[in-house]
Amino acid sequence: MPLKKSIILPVQYLSAIIFPILVAAIIYAFSGSSHVSVAEFLLILAISLLSMYLSLKPLMLSAAICTFLLGFIFMKPEFRFEMENKEDIIKLLSFGIVTLLIVVLTYKIQQTEKKAREKEEKETILKTYEQMFISLSIELEQPAKAISDCAILLSSPDHPYTDSENHAILKKIRIASFYLNQQIETLLYLSGLESGIIQISNQWCDISEIMEQAVESVAIYFHPIKIELNVSKSLALVSADYRLLKIAIMNILTAAMQQADALSAIVLSARIENKKLLLSLENKNYTLPASVINVHPVSSDKVTDTLREEAGVGLSIVRTLIEAHNGELHVNSTLKNGSILTISIPVILNTAV
Repeated sequence: MPLKKSIILPVQYLSAIIFPILVAAIIYAFSGSSHVSVAEFLLILAISLLSMYLSLKPLMLSAAICTFLLGFIFMKPEFRFEMENKEDIIKLLSFGIVTLLIVVLTYKIQQTEKKAREKEEKETILKTYEQMFISLSIELEQPAKAISDCAILLSSPDHPYTDSENHAILKKIRIASFYLNQQIETLLYLSGLESGIIQISNQWCDISEIMEQAVESVAIYFHPIKIELNVSKSLALVSADYRLLKIAIMNILTAAMQQADALSAIVLSARIENKKLLLSLENKNYTLPASVINVHPVSSDKVTDTLREEAGVGLSIVRTLIEAHNGELHVNSTLKNGSILTISIPVILNTAV
């Protein structure tokens, strides 16, 4: 955010009045009114400095004050605006034109820089949306196909199934429905973003509660796989995007469950470090290649079946969302220790708790 946007308008006007007067007073105290050229240079320098912090109207006011001070204090006769020398009049008019040009050109440059920033942000947003929708389209394809295949199997009169086989097919449908609901929630999150811009919608969140809800939602569909929660009950409330946290946790849990079995040791933990919330998911029985995390899909044709099976597409959704909110997603994966996914998100701590 530009500094001038963080300075309230009354303060800008106050600075536009006080700073030129202060500069003129210092010049007069050290050199009197005999060095007009020095006064011109330093007053123009003052306007140039103010142009970095003030918006257009306060800056124009400051330029007018500098022009008045130059004629009132530093041109003969002193402290009287009655110049008889044509040279002084031309010099004062030239000074006024130069200061006005500085103000106008500075404003134009700032507007050009603003447009360039907005264009860059828009391109980044469009790229983020493209990555998100490509990933989501791939994620939605798999459960939809699974439900369709299972429905065909169940409706086939030529191949009767036992109760256990029917139960297994119905379980697949339940899991596929869970995947669909999860990605639809992500789509709703995207559609709810203001004016097409990815923005943080902060609210006070209880991390323990979010994690417990996510684990309960996932565990129903992946029984008997167990997930261990490692989060302190004294963990302070944090100001963060609640839906972002929920989507991120649900997706990393789902990615871990896809590769887990009944003997898997999955640990979900949370901690605060340097005003950042660190969410970690450890799967000791599965090694996830780092290349899977580091790949952003460019088109659905370029995403291999291996990448889908490794859950990389699902994790790319998380990574894209997290990075859009100035966060990071890292993977640490070894054959001996399994894999650890870590999400880092900037948060505001509730120090009152």
